[in-house]
Amino acid sequence: MAKFTILAALALGFGCSDKDDDSVGEGDTDTDTDADTDTDADVPTNIQITWDTNSVDVDVTGGSGSYDFGIYETGTDAWQAESCMGLKTAGYGPFCHTVSGDSTTTIPCVSKAGDVSDANTLFCITVEDHGNDDFITYYVGATDDSWCAVSGPDAADYSSMGCEVW
Repeated sequence: MAKFTILAALALGFGCSDKDDDSVGEGDTDTDTDADTDTDADVPTNIQITWDTNSVDVDVTGGSGSYDFGIYETGTDAWQAESCMGLKTAGYGPFCHTVSGDSTTTIPCVSKAGDVSDANTLFCITVEDHGNDDFITYYVGATDDSWCAVSGPDAADYSSMGCEVW
């Protein structure tokens, strides 16, 4: 099949010629008339994460539409099933939460790994136990993969995705 494709391309190239032999001074007069539409999501200007014992609020300033929101834990026995990278932990996952641009999205907490879904998180208990979120890396990305940003100690783990650091 590859040989056929190459031969067809060569035949087309050799089959084209200047029919009226007036190639001197000819210019390209073709005009691009198609309507290109940018479907990339608007890029947020700020992302703020606020933890509560019952939920996490993800406040996205700017942007529009839906974004993926991932949470990735550092350390031994880390919970990484909510990373948005397709990872699993102890057979759970992969999960990726949805947040909205230019608004605050509340993601409720659950207390058991078996109850986690894209709509809720297991992290509230862990943050409460540690007293901070210094061990969590956050990911926010456009659903069409045109843009992403990360923040936290393992931001480099998202480097293959070309994310900026916030």
